[in-house]
Amino acid sequence: MEETTTQPTQTDIPQEITENQEPPSRKPWLIIGTGLLIVILLGTTGFFAYQNQQLKKQSDIPKITHTPVITKTPPQTTLATKESIVSPTQTVLNPTVIPTIDSSRNLTSDWQTYSNQTLGITVKYPSNLYFKEIDPSYGIALTFEPYPNPLTQGSYFDSIRIISDPYAGFVFDTLQKTADGTHLTGYDLHTACGIAVTKLRNKKIGTFDGVEYIYNGSNPPSDCGRDLIGYEHTILIRKSDNEFIKIINGSMIEDNTAQHDQVFDQILTTLKITN
Repeated sequence: MEETTTQPTQTDIPQEITENQEPPSRKPWLIIGTGLLIVILLGTTGFFAYQNQQLKKQSDIPKITHTPVITKTPPQTTLATKESIVSPTQTVLNPTVIPTIDSSRNLTSDWQTYSNQTLGITVKYPSNLYFKEIDPSYGIALTFEPYPNPLTQGSYFDSIRIISDPYAGFVFDTLQKTADGTHLTGYDLHTACGIAVTKLRNKKIGTFDGVEYIYNGSNPPSDCGRDLIGYEHTILIRKSDNEFIKIINGSMIEDNTAQHDQVFDQILTTLKITN
């Protein structure tokens, strides 16, 4: 008896196998999604790698710091400066002293000259001052306004006077021994009443001894009965025991006397005294 072999048909395949298979329509979307995810991960990784690389380059660049160099310039009075280079970043200023020039000599070069053999003095004075020789044995007055002619009794005017005073021995000796800055009265010096005297200093005029002081009689008491004296910046010079020369810068107003002190000092630098 011949055996017959029966081939199974498709319908005879168990249903279980067909159900476990992935539907063909879902595979493309899975591939696309996976690809996009990979691209995003690669892009993010590359971006951060690029940023790290840039930061590293910046940190490798050497930092340049500028340190300010401060140089002190000395006051521009009688000093000139000369530069000496110590290093490319530092300059040191070395002061060079300028010799002092006696400005009074330049200022007095075109001044008038007065000589008095009786008093033994030679002095220069500005040509814009009014000159008056009071008496050859007494001295001169240099005024800032025309000298009154005749001179009114009791009048006082701004002037610089160079006069002889043979009776100034006691005043000179007292002031020379007095400490600088001491205040005295006219009674202390045996002079007029209502006088306030301030000793400034002892000084030399050439080879002769002198004293410098303020002689203030601009506000006398009503019972003094004396003429006006004014506010006087005075230098008293002793030529001998009975010969004295006074250089006086005087005014009725203290400020006026102070304003004339500069020309007074310049005149003093030209004064020459002979025996």
